[in-house]
Amino acid sequence: MVDRARNKITSLSSTERNRRDVEDRDEVHSVLLTRNDPQQIDGCSQSNREVILLRALSVVVGIGNPYRGDDAVGWAVIDGLKKKTQTIQLVKSQGDIAELIDIFSSYRVVILVDACQMNAPVGTWQRIDAHKQKIVEISPLTSTHGLSVTQAIALAKNISVLPPTLVLYVINGKNFSMNDGLSPAVAKSVEEVIQALLEEIRLCTNTVSSITSSVRS
Repeated sequence: MVDRARNKITSLSSTERNRRDVEDRDEVHSVLLTRNDPQQIDGCSQSNREVILLRALSVVVGIGNPYRGDDAVGWAVIDGLKKKTQTIQLVKSQGDIAELIDIFSSYRVVILVDACQMNAPVGTWQRIDAHKQKIVEISPLTSTHGLSVTQAIALAKNISVLPPTLVLYVINGKNFSMNDGLSPAVAKSVEEVIQALLEEIRLCTNTVSSITSSVRS
């Protein structure tokens, strides 16, 4: 799987890899033109430009397995977000390492939501800034997938494809048996995490607003 991920990175186009380095208004404008119909962008209102840019550069990824009890919490958060916002890319993933590496290399802002097992009450959740906090030292923070998100992040760092902003929301689960639903405490945490993410998305939108106000067709 690691080899597959490395091959995935090798095959990435230079345009996709360089898009992570978008920092000034000219480069931001080129992203808008590259990922959308230029004629549509030229006629966009300010608010629509903000949505286009936010969706081009940012993604929330719910990681999990919908058939393994509390492991479905990442997907449940995505389902809830879809009912409340359409201003950001929302993706469901089963934690495939090559897929995660591809996402890391394609967006400037990546927010991951995943179940974990740690020494805390069931339903406890944490927000972790992957660039500022040493995830490996949070013990025992363990993904429920074959290769943990922590390992995917470590690999992405080694091959220099970590996005400038990488945030994890991890939710402590209890039951990961097949065909079971979310534990009551985990189900309760879903709405709390959704509200935290909506605030995070709002802050991202404010940042995008300040950029798009300077972008000219």
